[in-house]
Amino acid sequence: MSRVTLQWFELNKETGKDPCLKIPIADFYGPVIDRAFPSLGHIGWRQGTHGASYTYIKRITPETNDQLVDLLELLHQILALTITRHLEPHFHSELDEIYALSL
Repeated sequence: MSRVTLQWFELNKETGKDPCLKIPIADFYGPVIDRAFPSLGHIGWRQGTHGASYTYIKRITPETNDQLVDLLELLHQILALTITRHLEPHFHSELDEIYALSL
């Protein structure tokens, strides 16, 4: 298993523009965010620079924005374990991801 943590995130809102969310490891964290907010409209995860990915969020309410920040702060504090390729054949149907709430 490999271990990942959300080391940082940026959620920027410029006047008159859609908020831009930047995160590392979007291939892992993007689907987590998408599952947590299934009705969140965004342009899809795009590869940025320095290992970061980004998306522009469409029509987000202040309440949803606060909930998204709360989730990102939680993900920043916890360790996620992912299945590596050599373990995948043994766990593919039983385990998608694991979160450790304390070390």
